[in-house]
Amino acid sequence: MNLQSDPFLPGYGTGLVQGEIEFAGKFKFDYDLKVSDLCPRDGLGTSFYFVSEMGDGDTALSGVRGYDTDGCGNGSIRYQATLQAQRMIKRTRVAQCTTNDGNLCWTVSTKLGTWKDNPTW
Repeated sequence: MNLQSDPFLPGYGTGLVQGEIEFAGKFKFDYDLKVSDLCPRDGLGTSFYFVSEMGDGDTALSGVRGYDTDGCGNGSIRYQATLQAQRMIKRTRVAQCTTNDGNLCWTVSTKLGTWKDNPTW
């Protein structure tokens, strides 16, 4: 999975989230993602969260799970964890945000990751 955001404004940098999502049952998935703030330097960072379609038809948002706010060109930051839900997860995908002044999801990118279906569903 590779998800690169569009620049916030022309001439600004972008962000990149890449890695893997694997379901570990009906209620959880593991993720191993790297987040990179890409140049040119613009004072903004990048972050990600998950959008999941639940078994009951509702959509759930995870809240920010990882970010890179230390400036462009400093490499990527890796995030590995398991996301556990109270309800069955039918499928999930990554959403990417631009960070600004401590707000980890100041604006949401217009691009979303492709859906990853839960094979145990």
